[in-house]
Amino acid sequence: MARLINVDLKPSPSRKGRFKSAGNATVQVKQMRMKAISTASGIRVVSLTASPLARTIDLIGGTKTIGRKLETPTDVHDRIVEGLPSQALDKLLARLETISQADALELGIGVSLRTHQRAKISSDKPLSTALSGRTWTFASIVAQASYVFGSQREAENWLQKPSLALDQRTPISLLATPEGVDMVKTILGRIEHGVYT
Repeated sequence: MARLINVDLKPSPSRKGRFKSAGNATVQVKQMRMKAISTASGIRVVSLTASPLARTIDLIGGTKTIGRKLETPTDVHDRIVEGLPSQALDKLLARLETISQADALELGIGVSLRTHQRAKISSDKPLSTALSGRTWTFASIVAQASYVFGSQREAENWLQKPSLALDQRTPISLLATPEGVDMVKTILGRIEHGVYT
């Protein structure tokens, strides 16, 4: 499980646009709205101002996991139709901070934990088109909410809390249908623009 850590970044005297952390690791900073996440495999620095596509790709493991670069919505569509690698779902589940794997699978993606465990046995097969689409949708909602709330932890907390604007339902419980996804995206857009009701 990843956890949010504070990294004290100071300008590096040697290079413009580079910063040194307290541990003397040099980090290239292109955009200032960044966060560093400590994971079991090391520290990951994530931009919260990257494009929604880039944030979503990062959540499912990046270009290395996906197997090729996705630059346009058409690229995403084609990759979903082919089926995302099963590792993309595993990476997404591993990168969640407060949502349990069971809730993410059952509420956010629409698959039982047991079905996912059975599918992991044959992990060399890509996900079905339907499961790839639901995985991508869930990752994109988490990415959008992370941008709106400023951190993935806050985004995941919001997804699990009943919302007055959603008739006291939790946003994650509405992600099983396209209509529910649209409702959650609309609420996130309102919050982002200060029109939350």
